[in-house]
Amino acid sequence: MVARNKELTDTKAELERVRQLYHKVREESEIINEKQWVLTEHRATMEVKTEECAVELAAEKERHITTEVELRRVTARYSTELERIIRECQE
Repeated sequence: MVARNKELTDTKAELERVRQLYHKVREESEIINEKQWVLTEHRATMEVKTEECAVELAAEKERHITTEVELRRVTARYSTELERIIRECQE
């Protein structure tokens, strides 16, 4: 009977220890899930910002190309005008 009571007491103590571990694991799991949710939100925000930056970069490249084309056009016009002026001065 004494051995049985000791075994029962030991089993209860082990069950209590396991119950406490279970609750600790559940709490830690909830914390991890909350952090994962926050990280998922941050990732979604970063994906949107990355997409916005890609659009801005494409627009900036287009403006750059347009500016280069305009610069070439103005340079060609300037060169032509300069040559005309030089010829007039030489005549």
